Amino acid sequence: MKPRSLPFVIALTLLAGWLPPTLARSPELPTITDVMGTGAIAPTGLPQTPSNASELIDQGFALLAQGRYMEAIAVFDQAIALNAHQPEAWLGRGYACYSQGNYPAALQSAQRAIALAPDYDAAWTLSGSVLFAMGRYADAPPPIS
Repeated sequence: MKPRSLPFVIALTLLAGWLPPTLARSPELPTITDVMGTGAIAPTGLPQTPSNASELIDQGFALLAQGRYMEAIAVFDQAIALNAHQPEAWLGRGYACYSQGNYPAALQSAQRAIALAPDYDAAWTLSGSVLFAMGRYADAPPPIS
């Protein structure tokens, strides 16, 4: 799993309100703030002059962790406009759409992330979660054995 995938997986887990039993019992489990940092987002939520897509992606995930989904989608869209070939931007957009219940948009974003990075675990996880939420069980990828 890529290092940047960990905050995404943790954020999705926290949004879903579920932890595996082994983690739920662990007193050493970090909080989302421990993982993503405590950096504050500007009141506008959007940078005035973004320097690159990676900074926008980081800002988008910070907004996502704060539950500011519409703002996160706007920031991820800006990152995608600058560089549509970063799977992290598509993944973040997908998580924000999923969190709002916009499953078709979340699935489209997850599929785009998978197309860009076929081994991106977090994108496959999001895709499976979205398909499950949509009741499309037969379309979900098979479990890894």
